Amino acid sequence: MKNQFLKVKVRESSGSISDSRFDYQKDWSICKLLEEHNKQSDYIFIFDYHDDLIIMDSEANPSKISFYQIKGKKNGKWSLNDLVKSDLSKDKESYLLSIIWKLYSHKINFVDKVDSVNFVSNASFKLSLTSNEKSESKSTICIVELTPKDKIKIHEKLKVE
Repeated sequence: MKNQFLKVKVRESSGSISDSRFDYQKDWSICKLLEEHNKQSDYIFIFDYHDDLIIMDSEANPSKISFYQIKGKKNGKWSLNDLVKSDLSKDKESYLLSIIWKLYSHKINFVDKVDSVNFVSNASFKLSLTSNEKSESKSTICIVELTPKDKIKIHEKLKVE
């Protein structure tokens, strides 16, 4: 798996360049590192390579990878539109990939090696759930909890990207 991991081309490198804009990302990652270390499990953390944070299940012989998109938000809640939108690039000549595509692409690139793909934020979510629970009050939400309509919206967006 280590060879495959190094062979797959990195999607972007801006994360490691624009260090000062990612305080939340760094703080959350350090907390996650301490959490893993306290479990005394075998792991390796990789920052800003393929994603904001990657955790592999072994340093010597990894077989599973968890990917994390970590985004701080000053105001508001995350909506489904925020997660599927493709912003125009700074040069206004192309579109950037959506958050949902960035996560899903790992499932394509690493097939059966992916343990989980995660979107982490300091802000809550404003999503439609199949249960009666309000998404704003939940600290974690799994994609299977979304309404069928929103799952279709995600699926259609992934097909386009």
